[in-house]
Amino acid sequence: MMQVILVKYLMMMITLQPNLRLA
Repeated sequence: MMQVILVKYLMMMITLQPNLRLA
């Protein structure tokens, strides 16, 4: 269960990083 949450969290961070850089 924890592994799934960690993977989702990492995916969120990876997708948010480019957005923050552009903003």
